[in-house]
Amino acid sequence: MTSHLIRIERLSQTELCAARLDGDVFELGGGYMPADAVDAPALRAATLREVFGRDLVAVGMSAAWVHGATDSEPIVHVAQPLNAHRDPRREPGLRVRDRPAAPGDAIGVDDIAVLTRACTLADLALAAAAVRDDRPRRLSAHSAGPSLHQAIATLASDRSTLGDALAWLDAHLTPHKRDALRLLNSLGVDAAAAPEAERPRQRTTPR
Repeated sequence: MTSHLIRIERLSQTELCAARLDGDVFELGGGYMPADAVDAPALRAATLREVFGRDLVAVGMSAAWVHGATDSEPIVHVAQPLNAHRDPRREPGLRVRDRPAAPGDAIGVDDIAVLTRACTLADLALAAAAVRDDRPRRLSAHSAGPSLHQAIATLASDRSTLGDALAWLDAHLTPHKRDALRLLNSLGVDAAAAPEAERPRQRTTPR
């Protein structure tokens, strides 16, 4: 698809400020969007293209943001390499994990690799469990706080996504797996009991 992203350098700061005040554009990621553009996963992914390129996968809260599970863009984006080689890049506002992502765990969103919705949910559940177990070491801007738990609840409100996330966790050996499974199973019970109108709404991307 062709991105509607308006990069900051294409207009002067004065022009951008005037356009935003007039309601002609809104800020999104590393640029601005026309006011009539739909804030969708593909547009959010497009803002990551310059930093992520084609060899990184958006994970954690970055993937949750692309999927529309949170409205707040992460202060620090988190990625994993697509191949087995350690990614040496050091970019402001970007943290790259050492472990590569499995090819089947990611999908393409506007040419950017992003964890599937189910793998994103599993990843966030593991992060929440890790924060609880190792709070002094694990607590950070990209993996803790109300936005993390809201993103988990939003993704888990879709029963198919929740079921796939539980299956992914069950099939993998990873630290904090037991607590992550317990968290998601508890959300499954809550979601089954909640009326349809009370369940969080989310933007649609493939699982």
